[in-house]
Amino acid sequence: MRLKVINNVNAWARLLVAKGNVLTVMRRLRWRGARALGGAGAQWSWNDQFRTGYWDSLRTRSPNVVALVEQLAGGGDVVELGCGEGFLIEAVDSDSYRSYVGVDVSAVAVESAARRAGQAGLVKCRFEVGRIEQWRCDADTSLIIMEESLYCLKPRRQRRLLRRCLARLKPDGRLIVTVHSATRHRSTLVNCRRYGVVDREIHESERVILALRAHDEEAVTCGCR
Repeated sequence: MRLKVINNVNAWARLLVAKGNVLTVMRRLRWRGARALGGAGAQWSWNDQFRTGYWDSLRTRSPNVVALVEQLAGGGDVVELGCGEGFLIEAVDSDSYRSYVGVDVSAVAVESAARRAGQAGLVKCRFEVGRIEQWRCDADTSLIIMEESLYCLKPRRQRRLLRRCLARLKPDGRLIVTVHSATRHRSTLVNCRRYGVVDREIHESERVILALRAHDEEAVTCGCR
């Protein structure tokens, strides 16, 4: 009798997991379809993902990324494109940068990031709603971060954004790009290596972390195609 009860519990557990997986797949398909529409559809997709807690797993940041940000910020101005709910900057030593701007397409994520930063007393941080491919930064930025965001763009837009970002860095500035899968996002890594010089490369299993610098003033010009 006891064994029968245990087997029934296990069966129900497997069924719940299966249903959970099906719901997740259905949500992801709906989000992907909405993003394909662009404009308001894409905005809704990202807002709904953050509203439902889909990205809560990102609360714990890679120690390698955190250490790299602290090393490369150099006490200067930092910009994060695709900042989500601001989990990365929360983990970074605030003494390592002068100012921080986080940009994300999701108003839900930006609102959460601003609230969390205020609660943590991060007075040098501000957050903006915007599409990363349309972002225009100030010149002489010390560090630009695109953690798990660059591959969301189509290849041509990736290339334009890479060149624009690299053009706006200080002479010793750096651009950090991360992808969670070197296999799935191989073309993104190819674009990074083509348009920037790899200063550091870190592998965490399939995950890749790149720190890039510009080639030179002649090779990189702002707004190039």
